[in-house]
Amino acid sequence: RLFNLAVQVFLLFPHVSDSSNNFKAFRTSMAKKVPLESANFEVGAELFLRMLISGAKVAELPVSWADRAGGTAKFRLSGAVLKYFGLFVRMFRLKYFKVKTA
Repeated sequence: RLFNLAVQVFLLFPHVSDSSNNFKAFRTSMAKKVPLESANFEVGAELFLRMLISGAKVAELPVSWADRAGGTAKFRLSGAVLKYFGLFVRMFRLKYFKVKTA
């Protein structure tokens, strides 16, 4: 949620409801042109943000999340925070300083 708030406020995309959710719609031809640096779970957010920064049309598909009923998640918050922070810094530099990272 903090990552999404940073995207809305600092990257000036207030219409984004969930930047880390991978339920997005966009043209495949546009997505294939996007250079990606991430290799883990944050790659979906990177693709989404790079497309927004480039001015491409992207639609978010609404989704409702429910708490897990059983089992254990493999997701580790400590690693995620660092990866999302790094992604945010790269996207900030790309948007405002045109620094290409990939």
